Amino acid sequence: MQRVAGFISIVRPINAAITALSIAVAAAIAWNAGALLLDALLASIAGFLIAGFGNAVNDVFDLEIDKVNKPERPLPSGKISFRSAQIFAAILAAAGIGLSLLLHGVASLIAAATVALLYFYAAYFKRMLLVGNIIVSFLTGLAFVYGAVAVNNIGAAAIPAVFAFLFNFGREILKDAEDVEGDSAMGADTFAIRYGMRASLLLATAVYAVLVAATFVPYVAGVYGQWYLLLVIFTVNIPIFLLIIPLWWSPSVEKIRRICILLKFIMLCGIGAILVGGISP
Repeated sequence: MQRVAGFISIVRPINAAITALSIAVAAAIAWNAGALLLDALLASIAGFLIAGFGNAVNDVFDLEIDKVNKPERPLPSGKISFRSAQIFAAILAAAGIGLSLLLHGVASLIAAATVALLYFYAAYFKRMLLVGNIIVSFLTGLAFVYGAVAVNNIGAAAIPAVFAFLFNFGREILKDAEDVEGDSAMGADTFAIRYGMRASLLLATAVYAVLVAATFVPYVAGVYGQWYLLLVIFTVNIPIFLLIIPLWWSPSVEKIRRICILLKFIMLCGIGAILVGGISP
């Protein structure tokens, strides 16, 4: 049972489910007369599997770091073996790409490119200054593009993809501030290590300020309606600043860890606001 729990944990099912949800929402707001429900479903499942691959392969390459930062993770805790994690990651990648092949060519190319980027991110780019943060944020936005492509309406993905990039870039900067101890031990060159926690808070705050300002653009432009505006203000914008601003008074690794968890729930609220904006008049 412990081994099964380890395999479930290594895919980070909540994160993978958020990816699948993002794809489904993108498909919903991009829906058109020629769209097929099966395509949207296949894309969402493939997204879950590929996200799971990314999380698993990340744990494989982060074993030594996680011994310091997150010793409870499946590999450092011994719940599953290193080799088992490698094989499991490969199976997830193959299954995700395989399902994408049932869609049209562009979707399968996006899936294959995502798998490649996730691997090279974990192996090399993660420890490079801001490069890894940008790649993860780009891939988060790409999930919306993938969902829209699955139903042949890529244009509908532009707004949520930009929002997802900004939201996750800010969160990535905070996560690096949380993981300074283990990252330093492994020689990683993150923004938090090079410039310190205060600079990381400044960058994350600036990114979220840009995001909050950007959330008003779809309403002003007439793309999304008033229900979107109300939802995004009260479930995304205000909560973001209620979490970020107090950090300036007394920053700590433990507070950042809690905030990064809460940001996941705000992300879900943001996805909900986009769904309402995309399907309501």
